[in-house]
Amino acid sequence: MSWWRSVTLPALALVLAGCGFQLRGQFSIPVALQPVHIEAVGGSDVARELRDLLRNSKVRIADQRADAASEIQILEERRERRVLTISAASAEVDEFELRYTTTWLLRDTGEQRRPLTRLETIEGLRDYTFDRTAVLATQSEEAALVEDLQQDAALRILYRLQAWQPDQAPAPEEVEIEQELRDGG
Repeated sequence: MSWWRSVTLPALALVLAGCGFQLRGQFSIPVALQPVHIEAVGGSDVARELRDLLRNSKVRIADQRADAASEIQILEERRERRVLTISAASAEVDEFELRYTTTWLLRDTGEQRRPLTRLETIEGLRDYTFDRTAVLATQSEEAALVEDLQQDAALRILYRLQAWQPDQAPAPEEVEIEQELRDGG
């Protein structure tokens, strides 16, 4: 029986590797995009998550745009909290909804800084029960949910980058129009 395992396990590993299977948390960014630079306005938590995930996957990250082949721009991060339900008996909040929105773009780092993806917005939602008797615990839960939303946004950006193909790059004017429309121009 041991010879069966010694033959089957390596064969299974080869089959899985051949079909593109990767362990969760490992990302393979196209070589044409590496090294990648991450640019964000202010202290971006999504950018921090992206850097951590890329480093853990052994993807080359450039500290300066001039040293990179591509640049991930985190253009906006927005966090909102709204009341989801109110208790009929006490007229106090029972549930909140958290919404975390991240807008990003991938560019090349050449002189013209051509967009390599369209302007993309990722939105995540989570809701939680507000417990008036455990306010600190509820605040901790909210902080954990926000962190989860940030990590989810970073993962979704990386999944998109894994699937990136050079022939998908939009025309620069298309991205400019998208950005103007998004900014209300």
